[in-house]
Parts: sequence; structure tokens; C-alpha cells
Amino acid sequence: MRKALTHHLLTEPAKPTRIEFHVPFDLLEVPFETWTVPRPARRGRNERAVQLGCRYEVVLRCPEEREDLELWLAKWQWYETHGGLHPDAVRDVTDCDVSSDLADKLQLNASPVCVLAEVTEELVMDALEAVVDGGIPIAVWRRPSPALGTAIRTALDADPPHALDVASLPAGLRRARVGQHPLALLYDNPGRVPLRRSLSS
Repeated sequence: MRKALTHHLLTEPAKPTRIEFHVPFDLLEVPFETWTVPRPARRGRNERAVQLGCRYEVVLRCPEEREDLELWLAKWQWYETHGGLHPDAVRDVTDCDVSSDLADKLQLNASPVCVLAEVTEELVMDALEAVVDGGIPIAVWRRPSPALGTAIRTALDADPPHALDVASLPAGLRRARVGQHPLALLYDNPGRVPLRRSLSS
């Protein structure tokens, strides 16, 4: 898949601004945004590689994992009605919030639509499972990194009391990655799930 994507990016005249990976739940752990693609070589210069997440908006999606479609659609409808700057749009989830009933708690109201999973590495997948099961369409989490993790809001340059705009997250994560903050983004818009198409076609 990486080889086909690289070929597509180097040969297609229309360059995308966003690359979406539709994956099963378990592959949310794969850091697709760190994949490298070569830059076209210029005369007199060596070929250099660039990370996908620093050149493009890279988002992950797993629409096939959405079992409660009504809940997922209701969350997205709330987002479209109230906007990503609404104070209830985003919920910070920490280690102490991750439990067997987190998905149920996230379902209590039409909001939130976005979770900032400010959790330790061993609880990331548990938090994401609650996000998907709770119908939350958007989530941000930290990738493993040898450096001390910067708070997600700080990495996104969204210190309170300034509100975090959910709509700006794809571009914001690209800026964060360029700034050496390894974050990942689930951005599952139920209104634009394309038909399956092979990269080779």
C-alpha cells in the first residue's frame, strides 16, 4: 500500500491536501503519518524523503467499525448544527476516565463530538475503543515518542481559555507534526465515506 501511495503521489498531476486511511480498528496503532515519500529530485540535488504527516493532512478513519450508526450520525449532526468551537464539542479524557463504561458516558448527550485522549500509551486503544463504541467521530491521541509528551492542547496551540476548533484539527495536527509533536487523528465524517477503490486502479 505504501508503494502504491508513493507512486500515486509522485505521478498524479493533482496533488491532494489530505490523505485518509480507512482501516480496521487494530490498525489505528500504525503511524501512517510517519511514512516517508520521496520528494521529486531537482537538478543538482539529492533526492530527499518527507513524512506524509508533515506534507499532507493525514487522518485515520474506521467507518466499518461503527456498529451504532444512529449514534455516530447524531453526533456528527450535533457538530454540524453547533460547530466545532462550541464549548461542549471537545472532551478531554485522561487515564482516570478510561473504564468499561466510558463509551456509555460519551453517549449520554449529543455532545461531545471530539475526544482528546490525554492518556498514557497503554490506555490509548482502550480510549479509542470507547470513542468508536460511543459514536464519537473525532479523536486525537499521542503517538509513542522517546521525548516527554507535550499536552495535546499545547501541541495544537490551543491553550485554554481559547477554544479548540474541531474543524481546524487536520491542519492543526500537520503543524504539530512539523513541530515534532507526534499526534494522530481519527476524523470519521459519516457523510463522506467513499466507495472502496484500489490504489492500483
